[in-house]
Amino acid sequence: MDICKVLVADDHELILTAICNILTNRFSIDKDSISVFTSSGQVLNETRNTRYDLYILDLEFRELSGFDLIQSIREKDRDAKIIICTMHQEVWNINRLLEADVDGVILKNSANIYLEQAINCVAKGGKFLCPKFKEVQYKSQVYKNKIKKHVLTDREKEVLKLVVDGYSSKEIASLLGISENGVEKHRKNLYLKLDVENVVQLVRVAIYHRLVEI
Repeated sequence: MDICKVLVADDHELILTAICNILTNRFSIDKDSISVFTSSGQVLNETRNTRYDLYILDLEFRELSGFDLIQSIREKDRDAKIIICTMHQEVWNINRLLEADVDGVILKNSANIYLEQAINCVAKGGKFLCPKFKEVQYKSQVYKNKIKKHVLTDREKEVLKLVVDGYSSKEIASLLGISENGVEKHRKNLYLKLDVENVVQLVRVAIYHRLVEI
């Protein structure tokens, strides 16, 4: 596959400049053939009527997420070649990227050479995951196995459901008829079992792994 038209989207100008430099200097792609965007809304509008040979996308935007963009692009072009360049290494993001079946993933703390390798590989119809992503992917699998080992008690499930629903520890204590200290103890157990550090991560993990019904 020849790369003639490329769409690059990231909300950081420095990242956009670096990617464009690689495309022009390493792959001799004309600057006029590279469309650059800083918002997901712009990308969504652009891709309604225009197709590209290659898409290089970030995951985090103020409007739609990168995952929404992937889905939108795939709906219009099932064979679209998509490389994700992201700083996010959270377990749930890793798993969602694998499920989205993107063609390449580069973590932003990787060397530029890996983006070059990804472009080369994807252009030829292959798949490319940078070494750091593979490392995080392995940790993700270990994490999944850890969750399976640590079965939540019925009370922990009740507390988790109420946390996800947005209730405070004081409100949960009242609803379950237990002390607030008891609720905090269950919270700490949930943090340990699910290997999270705060309530935001706890909610994300609970929803992603379907530990509670929404």
